Amino acid sequence: MGHYLLAADGTPEDQLTSRNKTGGNAIIAFAVLHVCGFSMFWGPVPWVYLGESFPLRVRPKAIAMGSAMNWLWNFLLGFFAPKIAAE
Repeated sequence: MGHYLLAADGTPEDQLTSRNKTGGNAIIAFAVLHVCGFSMFWGPVPWVYLGESFPLRVRPKAIAMGSAMNWLWNFLLGFFAPKIAAE
């Protein structure tokens, strides 16, 4: 998408804004579709797996640990991704 719609170096100013805006909007639309598809199909799988794979006596603790690890890794990803992308 970016290869075909985002303007290359040396593009005249009148074409630059419209091409970049169209390409950016298309990329955002595909990102939203990806998030929707993931949340409907693969997103809930870890929660079902945790709820069904442990015996009753340790299930609450296992789900709590799984949830805590999910929050931790999401935080680390959100915290370090801008620093990694900036390099």
